[in-house]
Amino acid sequence: MNSSNPALSDYASTSSHAASDNSQAHTRNVIDPHVWTDLQRSKSCALDDLLGIILSHCRHTKPQTLSNPAAAPSTPKIPQSSGESSLENSPNGSDVTEKAGAQPSVPHSLAANKAMLEKCLQAVLPICNDAGFRRMIKAFCDASDVHETERYAPFTAACNHALERLRNLEVSDIRPPTDCSPLFHVNHDTYITGHNDSRRIPDVVAIPLAAAKRVHNITEVNADVDLAASLQKPPQGFKWNEILVFVEFKRRRKVKASFPTMYGWLSKSQIPAYSMSDEPYPGNSVVDTPTDTSISTSTTEASDSSRSQHNGSSRSGESDKVDQLPASANATIPANTSSPTGGKRRPHAEIGPEPQQPSDQGRSKRPRLAHDIREGLKQCGGYAAEMLSASVDRMHGIGLFIVDATAWVWWYDRQGAIQTTGIHLVKDLPRFVVLLLAMVRFRRDDWGYHPELDTTLPTGSQDSRSIRVGEIDLSVRFDDIIYNTLCLVGRGTDVLGASGNHPSVAGTPIVAKFSWPNKARASEKSIIEQALKVAPGAKNHLPKVFAERDFCDTQGIRKQLGISEDPQNPSRVFRVTVFERLIPITAISGQLRMTVILQCVKTHYLVWKGGVQHRDLSVSNIMVRTQDLEHLGVLNDLDLSFAEGISVEVPEHTATLLSLSLRLLDARYWAGSITVGYRHELESFIWIIFLLAKCGGAELTHSLRGWATGVTHCKAMKLLYVQTFNRHNSPTTTIEWRVANLLLEQLKFSYSAPDTDEDWTSIHTLKLNRPQSDRELLDSFLQLMPAECPVPASPALD
Repeated sequence: MNSSNPALSDYASTSSHAASDNSQAHTRNVIDPHVWTDLQRSKSCALDDLLGIILSHCRHTKPQTLSNPAAAPSTPKIPQSSGESSLENSPNGSDVTEKAGAQPSVPHSLAANKAMLEKCLQAVLPICNDAGFRRMIKAFCDASDVHETERYAPFTAACNHALERLRNLEVSDIRPPTDCSPLFHVNHDTYITGHNDSRRIPDVVAIPLAAAKRVHNITEVNADVDLAASLQKPPQGFKWNEILVFVEFKRRRKVKASFPTMYGWLSKSQIPAYSMSDEPYPGNSVVDTPTDTSISTSTTEASDSSRSQHNGSSRSGESDKVDQLPASANATIPANTSSPTGGKRRPHAEIGPEPQQPSDQGRSKRPRLAHDIREGLKQCGGYAAEMLSASVDRMHGIGLFIVDATAWVWWYDRQGAIQTTGIHLVKDLPRFVVLLLAMVRFRRDDWGYHPELDTTLPTGSQDSRSIRVGEIDLSVRFDDIIYNTLCLVGRGTDVLGASGNHPSVAGTPIVAKFSWPNKARASEKSIIEQALKVAPGAKNHLPKVFAERDFCDTQGIRKQLGISEDPQNPSRVFRVTVFERLIPITAISGQLRMTVILQCVKTHYLVWKGGVQHRDLSVSNIMVRTQDLEHLGVLNDLDLSFAEGISVEVPEHTATLLSLSLRLLDARYWAGSITVGYRHELESFIWIIFLLAKCGGAELTHSLRGWATGVTHCKAMKLLYVQTFNRHNSPTTTIEWRVANLLLEQLKFSYSAPDTDEDWTSIHTLKLNRPQSDRELLDSFLQLMPAECPVPASPALD
């Protein structure tokens, strides 16, 4: 059975890039190129549009959360208001708004948002015209001509002063200040530790009062934080799940503060958003990219940094799906470790090749952004990825990028980034103060925390939350992290230990899998149910799924902003699925491990024959169930599978490079010109057995880490290994090696003999590059097993 390859996307992103070793340097070097690719796909909107929307969520009677599509009427883009089209720090030639197709009629909410914005602008004018506040803004502008760092404290002081004034400001129809209002704090020189001990240093952050008290060791409930303390670096690091807003500064020139006699509410500047689509990555990448066609492989989520294991311990370094970008063949190879999974590529939004480096011929005449600007934008993307990945409850994040006195607001979620047009902090001070006004009125969900999962809210235990999933009252344990990912765009999978009181899960260890899959894909639960329907005999070798629930999706804010749907950045839905807890294949070894693998090989064939194509085979997706003192192989993680009759083809693809067929490590495959056949997925099992033989249950060897640096390089290294393979010089110490040697010898002939030469086919059994039926290929594969590795009876093939 063949199927068209869905990898039609031409870019790579973080959604499936996995960075699961223990080196923070490796984490950043691997993740950041994928984050940059995500930023290249960022959208833009007018700042007034975004301000109007967030103010609408600060009304006394508030609509649903910003991340909820039910509250998001479809609205057209607001044409750019007249004003200055560029200022001293404006990026050149950038489109300010997305080019939508036919514009829908203007809904009432758009006019209401505009009216609310005008009302709030009028309300903050007294603060903007106040001499004391102006002096604070001037102090920011007049800060050192040399050192950017000297601007941090004056900016922080001005923001906190404005926040205090805004807490006492009453605006009709706007709710009063909440207890979630932020405090700005200088963060320079203090690391925030994130995924895999990565360390990043935002210049300034906005955090809740509780976080400020924590870092300053203030234990008294009613005590306040000395605002002067916020102007110095914190005595200890903040946590990413505490960050409400990050602020990144870049200094290019001295700022002259020229205040008007009196501020009005009309916009005085309209500074374009940054055009990112053809900007090169501002650093060295550890991944390589193919020629013209960028890859979208979504099996590694680093941006979905890896795939869920549904087991009770952390992954052994395997990057579930690493969004690897094919880069140059001489890409830098990190001297760190990763697991036997190998780097996975994600779907366009899940994983893919390195950020595209545009050719001089195809790019626009617009001058490139300066390196420091690109570096700053990359840093912002990394901060956002850490914010979104720090805990399962974070739906979106907000950042500010400030170049001298020009600020751009960035919105980040699992569908991508949205940047606003810029404003000059002196010329358009009222608009910046209105942004602060909204922040004072924000509730936790406005900051992006899901109310049912927010770990900071009072509960019986800070380590768990109870949620309703189907008929199950599920208790999710946040201190039992089985798998988590670091990414900006993509699925962002997290798997946590859980328990439930429903009869369906009685006595069964379970996990809760949180992720942001493509909304157009069939759910994993429905695919598993279809697999059970077409292959009932494989029931014991397929995952047990008990319930699923969708919380919200990423469409809401984009509908309100009038940003049209982008197939390369699809809408994503926040979903939790309840599974049986399984054991990773790396936890067993020897003949038992080979028996489990062969059970999964047979299961894979049965569901493939029934129209369910896995499309994401890797070491991490071969799991083990213990049942009646027996170990059963389970073909796991079908969230990226295609099931005939219930799935639709989507322009995204996932694959773990080290277990992907050599035939598919080809630009034509990523371009959609090669169909995926059973022989390709059967070959993946050969590579899985090889990886387990080579690495056991440990992390990747240094040489294999080099293989996983990109599609082009991975193909070259795998092909070289196969073509020079000599079974007599290969290890034979384990049954995995002895089986791998037999299979690799078949691959050697399969990839070295000319297609027109018929002689070798009579000698070698496994003819992966010859037209054969799927069953013949499977039988040939199983016939190669030595006597010490008998083919298990279950599941039955007939």
